[in-house]
Amino acid sequence: KIDDWIKAGVDIIDIGGVSTRPESEFVDSSEELSRIRDAIDELYRLKFMDKVVFSIDSYNFDTIRFCLDRGFKIINDVYGLNDENIISLSRDYKSHLVLMHNSWIYPHKQDDIILELDTFFKQKLEIIYKYGLNDVILDIGFGFGKDTLQNLELIKNLRHFAHFGYEILVGASRKRTI
Repeated sequence: KIDDWIKAGVDIIDIGGVSTRPESEFVDSSEELSRIRDAIDELYRLKFMDKVVFSIDSYNFDTIRFCLDRGFKIINDVYGLNDENIISLSRDYKSHLVLMHNSWIYPHKQDDIILELDTFFKQKLEIIYKYGLNDVILDIGFGFGKDTLQNLELIKNLRHFAHFGYEILVGASRKRTI
């Protein structure tokens, strides 16, 4: 299957062992690793990391480190770098770092969703810079604790976030708004 994706032109494959749907339960790294370890080891053994970029979709330090040890190049932390140690992993492994806003982890303090995310990105980027990192992708966290109007407002104003100077990721698949 992955060979088919690569032939079709897929550039990045994002893998995770935890559901992020609303009301899903927290999963620790030992459980998450038990779900994905064999698949990751097989991908590594078959040298798929030489053919396409892999991203680990996780908030667990140990899971992320396991995947980086096996050639993953992107950390996609849906908890918005709630654990600063993940930033040091990105630095140490020279990986890309996705900075995602998650309203379940970072509840809204302002009525303006654009200003809310602007403030969040600014604060988190200041922390990231302290680690000497600059290889960041911003993710608006479409659907992560945001209602339909907020999601649409973010899509309408994506260009606003370009002032940070980073690529912007929008994960809109399988979301209620769509």
